[in-house]
Amino acid sequence: MKNDPNAPPNTVTYNSMLECCIQCQNYEKMKAIFTECLENKSQKQSADLVSYSTYIKGLCKFLKIKEALRIYNELRDIKIY
Repeated sequence: MKNDPNAPPNTVTYNSMLECCIQCQNYEKMKAIFTECLENKSQKQSADLVSYSTYIKGLCKFLKIKEALRIYNELRDIKIY
């Protein structure tokens, strides 16, 4: 998708891919997708509240509680809501 100019990824597709990674139990891919989502500065591709919530949910599912709390506090500080 990233290389197809006719169908670039957007926030909704990133959020869907994050959820798929959680369901497939693929922590590394989930982390890579979230990192990519954060690196995109485009309004249509940037992380939103759903992205952060899905990522935090995934971290909890993968028992990465300290990381989930760190991301939660980061989210609270940037006031993305």
